[in-house]
Amino acid sequence: MQVNVLKTESKLMGRNMLRIHEWETAGEILSAEAEIISRYHPAYIYLEVDATDLFSMHQLEENGYSFSEFRIRTRLNTSDLDISTRSFFPFKMELIGEEELYEKSVEILMTSHDDDRFSNDPLIGHQFSKDRLVANLRKSFTAYPKEFLLGLVNSNTDALIGFRSGAFISNTEAIYYQYGIASGYDHDHTANMLEAFTIDFLKNRGIGIINAVSTGYNIAVLNNLIKKNDFVIASSSVLMRKVFE
Repeated sequence: MQVNVLKTESKLMGRNMLRIHEWETAGEILSAEAEIISRYHPAYIYLEVDATDLFSMHQLEENGYSFSEFRIRTRLNTSDLDISTRSFFPFKMELIGEEELYEKSVEILMTSHDDDRFSNDPLIGHQFSKDRLVANLRKSFTAYPKEFLLGLVNSNTDALIGFRSGAFISNTEAIYYQYGIASGYDHDHTANMLEAFTIDFLKNRGIGIINAVSTGYNIAVLNNLIKKNDFVIASSSVLMRKVFE
């Protein structure tokens, strides 16, 4: 069993927020909980449970852990998808490397609908969620080439109409993080362009597998990934959390 302090979240909260992973049984977690609390004095602990492991879920529920999020992991093998972006002119995709475009991506993010577990958690709050999303976007902006922040731009007007962030897991595998689409644009059409350009960008850099993690209630994103871009469901899980006063 491993315990990690979430750096960004802990900084924003002003107290330690923890992730428990690589555990084998719920009993292992519960037996170690007193020591974890004594060592870290956490405000929040979360862990991930396989969606079929009801026994562990029920054990955790009986000891103060609550449902936080239903999570679905999808995956795309880029060799299975023949994609072209030529028909999307005058739109283009580029790495966001300048502060001005980054600030525009933050503006888009701030007007986007929140679907992360923190924004829906009554004990955490909307502002914490927004601050966390902005901090993570900043990390993607500054961490290239480990992470990336791509902007969908109208080459005629230089207007940023969408962005996609993510990270390179290895030389051949990447993972999606956040995305946003500017208000005033057709969401479905723009989302299709955003995915096509992102997949093309990653494929041209030798990425063979793209991973995406979505909340189970984000139906629009899941439909776009699965129906429009040939992602397949790889696994599902439940996030459970315990909040400390």
